Amino acid sequence: MIKQLLKAVMTMALFLSVILGYAETTEGKMFYGLPTYTVGNYMYAVHEFGKSYDILPKYKNSSIYKYTGAILIPNLDKSVKYSGKITIPERVIINGTEYPVFGFMWLSVYPENESEDLEIVLPEGLKVLGFNGNFSGGRNTIKAINIPKTVEYIGAMKYIVPGATVTIPSAVKEVEYDAGLHADNLIIEDGAHTFRTYSIGCGNKSLTIPGSVQFSYWSLAASKLVELIIKQATDEFITPNLGEAFCPISYNINRVICEYTRPPQVHKSAFDIEKANDDPLYPYDNPDDPHGDDYNPTMCDRATLYVPRAAIEAYKADPVWGQFERIRAIEDGIPNAASSFLCLPTYTVCNLRYALNETARDSYNASIYKYAGAIVVPNNDKEVKYSGKITVPEKVTINGTEYPVFGFMWLSEYSENESSDLEISLPEGLKVIGFNRNFGGSHNTIKAINIPKTVEYIGAMKYVVPGATVTLPGTIKVVSAAAGIEAEKLVIEDGAQVLGTQILGKTLITCHNKELTIPGSVQLGMLAIDARELESLKITKSKINGASPYLGSAFCPNSPSIKKITCEYTVPPETSGGAFGLYHGYDMYERATLYVPEEAIEAYKTAPEWKNFKNILPIEDGVNDVAADDAQVVATEYHDLYGRRLEAPAERSITIRTDVYSDGTRRCTKVLH
Repeated sequence: MIKQLLKAVMTMALFLSVILGYAETTEGKMFYGLPTYTVGNYMYAVHEFGKSYDILPKYKNSSIYKYTGAILIPNLDKSVKYSGKITIPERVIINGTEYPVFGFMWLSVYPENESEDLEIVLPEGLKVLGFNGNFSGGRNTIKAINIPKTVEYIGAMKYIVPGATVTIPSAVKEVEYDAGLHADNLIIEDGAHTFRTYSIGCGNKSLTIPGSVQFSYWSLAASKLVELIIKQATDEFITPNLGEAFCPISYNINRVICEYTRPPQVHKSAFDIEKANDDPLYPYDNPDDPHGDDYNPTMCDRATLYVPRAAIEAYKADPVWGQFERIRAIEDGIPNAASSFLCLPTYTVCNLRYALNETARDSYNASIYKYAGAIVVPNNDKEVKYSGKITVPEKVTINGTEYPVFGFMWLSEYSENESSDLEISLPEGLKVIGFNRNFGGSHNTIKAINIPKTVEYIGAMKYVVPGATVTLPGTIKVVSAAAGIEAEKLVIEDGAQVLGTQILGKTLITCHNKELTIPGSVQLGMLAIDARELESLKITKSKINGASPYLGSAFCPNSPSIKKITCEYTVPPETSGGAFGLYHGYDMYERATLYVPEEAIEAYKTAPEWKNFKNILPIEDGVNDVAADDAQVVATEYHDLYGRRLEAPAERSITIRTDVYSDGTRRCTKVLH
């Protein structure tokens, strides 16, 4: 419904943007100060130098006033429809005078009057294509339209041709602001000059920009771009201009190649990338860190810059170009643009696909850049299937060089290529499992996968092992947003640091623990753990000097059975608002008893969040009620109030029941029989 409403609004906006350009005069209709005429099925506006027209001030510099002749404008006649092959003439006779057709906007005011099978053939000699103001409407999909080699000005483009290659000819002086020209494959010829803000978009993986080009802020939208080539202009005295954030959504950029022997002058923010959650490497808001993030993405920390060998030092010394962390010589060779994964070149070795990060980069937040070496990434070969036991090696040799395998994402891009009998053996030394963003698909059920004791970052987990205990080792620095870990039982080792915030509706960790221990080293983000069967939560003091836990908002939001929370810290740990909140408007304050060190009771009673617990008791009163997560009941004993051993609970009396656990701990409860 909303989409239909938006479409209706855009259609009306398109109609009004054009119709308001027309005005009634004694001579007939006018279009932005120009007289209009209908010849055949086409409507034209005529411009002649030397004649005084009532030109709206904001359009005085418009391209439609730069030439003498006729420009084809949208037809107001609703009865005229366009389909099939339409050939626009080079010249048109109006009132006995022949005029060159120097411009073409679009055919009809009414989008429904233009068929999807339209093939528009524009004549050589055309100078202006589209209008310099955005037509404010939706674009029409048609079969074909050409851009003649003579075109000098490109304005708002109404038409889209799926799968088309669009060539911007060398004659183009300007692609106007908000032109919205989009191509599946874009080619810019040497000589093309000015590209205004929001002027072009493309689906290129590799794009060549000739040195004649002058970009503005946000000129180019190229979300699939991997390789950008800045080519030396034919005129050696011409250099390109890269405006502020000229290509801001190229999140997968892997390499920038500049052929100039002297660094071209560019805007100080030319290589900035827009902060957005569309960034697959790192979103605008960093949910992995409960305390926030201030990272500003650029091409400089994602892409390798390739320049002539003799110019490397000059580029390194430049205040803008020198921000690239890796500057290499063109002469040493450049990886294939098509073979890349999230800005990293890829290689296939023994049915496993690896992305190679040659330089560890602490300045960048994505875990796949924090180490030098190889990471197993999803194989894009649909023919390769995985079953049985798969052992990921500690090291891999690529192009004659041995690299440590520091990361593992998952095996295949295609879920059906991974069998349920998969046993994945990951090597010690591994640092990264999964990716720090959501993999965007459903989990695959497999037989086994391990988390090595060396792992520091866990991202989106594709695999689920039914009935498994998942242990987060003490080496963990971050469990990422949308990790999606599912465990029958969760164990968190002391030393583990950040368990981030739920994002994209994908809970970080789901487990079935009745009892869960959170070491004091852990920083918990919002909605971090889904533990629906949880009855007892214990926050233990970390052995790491100075470590103190952080509890984010509703960090464990789905635990309606919670009865007991134990916190060993004498100083109440930091929390965010609603830390102990539950879904459906409930909270833990009345459901659970809080046990803390006896000397700290008063501190907890006045501390934010903690003070809301109705019952706060010393740990000594409840210490025997908690058994270790890994322990099992091995014996049960009964005693009366005098300490005498009983075979069973006494009738009409209070009996002390003691459950003895495999780790030696004992749980005592009072029984009234």
